[in-house]
Amino acid sequence: MNGVLLINKPKDMTSHDVVYSLRKKLQIKKIGHAGTLDPMAEGVLVMLIGQGTKLSDYLLSKSKTYLAEFELGYETDTLDSTGEVVSSGGNTEYSRDEIQKVFESLSGDILQVPPIYSAIKVKGKKLYDYARSGEAVDIQSRHVTIYDLNMVCDAPLTLQTTVSSGTYIRSLIRDIGHALGTYATMTGLVRQASGTFTLDHALSLESISDMTISDIEKALIPMDQALGFEPVVVPDHLYKRITNGLMYFHEGFEADVYYNVYCRNTYIGIGKYSHYHGQWGLKIVKNLLGVNA
Repeated sequence: MNGVLLINKPKDMTSHDVVYSLRKKLQIKKIGHAGTLDPMAEGVLVMLIGQGTKLSDYLLSKSKTYLAEFELGYETDTLDSTGEVVSSGGNTEYSRDEIQKVFESLSGDILQVPPIYSAIKVKGKKLYDYARSGEAVDIQSRHVTIYDLNMVCDAPLTLQTTVSSGTYIRSLIRDIGHALGTYATMTGLVRQASGTFTLDHALSLESISDMTISDIEKALIPMDQALGFEPVVVPDHLYKRITNGLMYFHEGFEADVYYNVYCRNTYIGIGKYSHYHGQWGLKIVKNLLGVNA
């Protein structure tokens, strides 16, 4: 059983809890996910089943869309409602136009400081370990992209945003509060989409528990479909060449772009047109032959 399974993660459950639940149901150890959701968050969790774990690097980099609720006037150590209040005060009443102007100032390519309660490693140690021990640590800001950011509800305050991989919505809400001249804390989070995978097509764990293994297998998204790369069909007589990692010389490819490569009516794997050893050509960078059935 190999592929991608979309799960609607419930609130108050870790992403690893979902992995454990699926391992128990499917009796497969090789299960992972493409993008952790905090316990308080819910929504799309892209589960990688069997050899689907080989797609992790390619799916992790996809953009994410979130619906997030927040409150003004206070900030917690975790930057969400599960933490302890560390700062409070300032105005809590702003018009939608005032908030939207701040949203515009925080859109595009920005520098963001991740929360100290996160799994990012600094000097080999996770940030939340520093937080729990009370040890000081310098958290470096990171480049992220806020593709869009809009208010969708005033009560409770709710925003919708599409962001690049690695963006922390808790940090974004913290920065919104600071830009308004007050504090802000996230009180709810739903991941509506991860790349092209949407909540509409995600299965609940309750429904999974009632499904047969055969039904779950039918619900799997094939590996090439999950990747969504443009297809390239290599002539049959070059099958041995392309599967052995040699270059396919052909014009019309876009430089440094990934492609789904097929030959002899078979999905071979992920190819990339790039400059290899002084020549431009398409080459398999992730061989998935025989594991994508």
